[in-house]
Amino acid sequence: MELLPTITPWIVGFFVIAGLGAALAIGVIAEFVTRNHRIRVRRQESIPTYYGRLVHSH
Repeated sequence: MELLPTITPWIVGFFVIAGLGAALAIGVIAEFVTRNHRIRVRRQESIPTYYGRLVHSH
């Protein structure tokens, strides 16, 4: 039973860091999609065509 109080802060810290990482990743993806939406709509391209070309151009 003495192990639980010493490991609890590590578990909480892990989940806090994992949550922050997930939020950051979602924010980056959302920013990328919204930034490229105007360009894709202006070119009248479908989503698979536009993003597929972006992937292959790198």
